Order: sequence, then structure tokens, then C-alpha cells
Amino acid sequence: MGIAMRKTIDEADLERALLKQGVEGRGQEQRRCDGCSRTPLIGESVAHYDDGRMRCELCRSVSREKPVREVLVKHAPDGPRSRVRVIRQLPT
Repeated sequence: MGIAMRKTIDEADLERALLKQGVEGRGQEQRRCDGCSRTPLIGESVAHYDDGRMRCELCRSVSREKPVREVLVKHAPDGPRSRVRVIRQLPT
């Protein structure tokens, strides 16, 4: 019997794969920043203004305007249905 060799993936490759999966999985109905059109990430603080605009942390930092409130993005767009999918299986 031979020794089974498993291919390991680099931590940076894993991070890129998870980020790509998360970005692709976000629905178009998600609220986007009115400054840069980017969808805020989980854990990011977003600023809401009187006229209904919303700005991400990046755009908020360059704005002189005071927001009415700031909210932390707490969950994934799919809610409890969000999960990590297996995108590639290693040979056994």
C-alpha cells in the first residue's frame, strides 16, 4: 500500500476562494453604498443620512457630512441559509 498524498491549499488561496464565493453569492437586491456602489461586508459599519443615502466605511471616512445613524452589518444576505460550499474535493 502506498502513502496517500493530500494536496494542501495555501491560506491565501483559501481566503481568495471564500471571498470570491461571498461576492458572487450576494444578490443584486442587496443595498449598495451610494458613494462607490460597493456592497458592505459583514462587520462593516455603514452610515445612513437624512435623505436616505447610505455610505460604506470607506466613503464615510472621506465625507464631511454627519450621518443620522451608523449601523453594523451583522448577517449575510441569505440570512441563516448562508453556508460554505465545497467547491473542490481532494482525492482520497
